[in-house]
Amino acid sequence: MICVAKSKLRPLGKILHILEGEAITRPQNTFKGKNSRVTLANSTDIGKLGDPFGPASRPYQPINLKKDLELDLVGVEAFALVRKKQRRRRSKNPSNKK
Repeated sequence: MICVAKSKLRPLGKILHILEGEAITRPQNTFKGKNSRVTLANSTDIGKLGDPFGPASRPYQPINLKKDLELDLVGVEAFALVRKKQRRRRSKNPSNKK
């Protein structure tokens, strides 16, 4: 089960190809999220995001698939779980100041 409480589900687009343990997608919007978990619409965890490649204007996004996965994924919509960044707060104790 995947905890979505502190994560945001972002669409990656449809899976175009599968080769050598990787699935290739072409997202509409580029985003930073290397090693983010990737799920299907039914919350099945299928792998993690890899480094984008291809043209800078609209790169391809590989998904490093899990080894025990036995699904036909071509044409299926994939989603990335991107963790929300937490803001760092200033300490209220000014003891470090001189």
